[in-house]
Amino acid sequence: MALELVRADCTNNHFKALESEWKSQLENIPDAAPDSFAPYMQHAKQIVSESPSDPRYAIYVLMDTGSGDAVYRGLVHINHAFPNSSQSILRMVWMLLAPNFDYEDPDPLEVGAVMGGFLYGALELCKNTMRSKSLKMHLNGAIDRRIASGVVSHMPREVPGAQVALRGSWLHIDNIS
Repeated sequence: MALELVRADCTNNHFKALESEWKSQLENIPDAAPDSFAPYMQHAKQIVSESPSDPRYAIYVLMDTGSGDAVYRGLVHINHAFPNSSQSILRMVWMLLAPNFDYEDPDPLEVGAVMGGFLYGALELCKNTMRSKSLKMHLNGAIDRRIASGVVSHMPREVPGAQVALRGSWLHIDNIS
């Protein structure tokens, strides 16, 4: 799996391609609710359609480019904020995984790889496009929290000097350099 976190905006077709791919997945899953992602997708489409796009927030898609064709594994809303602080913070909120993760029994290693793809993509944003010393990733539930606890134990060697902690439903990574 070769995962890449890419901004979806009005200048590219990433969001449209993701919508098409996910719609096809939902149509091929007998028990799937066809509108299960509708509220998130409507809001994401609104953000993606902004012209010019706001540099402080965006929808990012997680693409698997390992097969040659892009496969959209997830999307996430990312914002770059200064909440009651003199430092910028990159925040990842409402991560969505492709429908086949919701309606099928995915390999836990694949789910972990996708979460890692989101996280390492966000760390790259912190170091480049959306420079930040801190990252906060919202965890959607107990499964995300369990996976994140594994990340917490490995992060110090991956990002030397970083302070990593789980606080409630959030993964916090500080001192990103």
